[in-house]
Amino acid sequence: MFKDNVYFILDASQLANNVAQAGRAMGNFGFSRLRLVNPMNLPSAERMARGGAEVVRNAEVFTDLQEALADLHWVVGTTGKDGIGQEELVRPEDAMAELAGLAQAGKKVGIVFGCEHHGLTNSQLRTLDRLAHVPTQPDCASINLAQSVTLFAWELEKTNIGAPRIPGFLDPPTHQKKQQLFVKLDRAFQDMDGLPEGRKAVLSDGIRMYFNRAPMSDKDLGFWLRSMNLLQKQLTELVAMRKGAK
Repeated sequence: MFKDNVYFILDASQLANNVAQAGRAMGNFGFSRLRLVNPMNLPSAERMARGGAEVVRNAEVFTDLQEALADLHWVVGTTGKDGIGQEELVRPEDAMAELAGLAQAGKKVGIVFGCEHHGLTNSQLRTLDRLAHVPTQPDCASINLAQSVTLFAWELEKTNIGAPRIPGFLDPPTHQKKQQLFVKLDRAFQDMDGLPEGRKAVLSDGIRMYFNRAPMSDKDLGFWLRSMNLLQKQLTELVAMRKGAK
């Protein structure tokens, strides 16, 4: 069942009631895979979850967000920040239709929710595959964490109605493997001494966004990793030659 492949991840949740109500919302729609990163007051959350107590009780707990995402093939981040670039944001119904298609194809996928006070940071958002944003009114823009989980769980449930929307890519690499490519990319830019630091960051972010818009298969990623290894080797030798010539 595709719901077993869908993971809800709460990062640094502060309030037990929000964890409890998130678990209850997941249970309402038949989802059970909950991952918590550095949660607070977890024992009381289970007591408050009512019908979602089992979801909270069986939650996996992590100390690092990237560790919690490592084995997932596609990850959607939720954000209330509409000023980070409109071209990066998709509506919940579109993000969840794509996510459900991958889950139905047997891939492990996830939806990440940030903490109550500030949500996911920009550095966290840039590591994710899709960014989903709920368009709300400017004078009351923020959505409660548990409400947000409910909304996205419902959008996923709606994909059960009618024919599933299967994405054009069905063999994405894991989150951990994708991050290996971006780490190598950042290292390569750091070795380019003649390039201003600001320009390096812009180029690095642009390449990340490109790969997220045009997702890679696992085979594609293997090619890019091998290419980056060769490029890094050449850059390292070039840097060593320059230092030796001084």
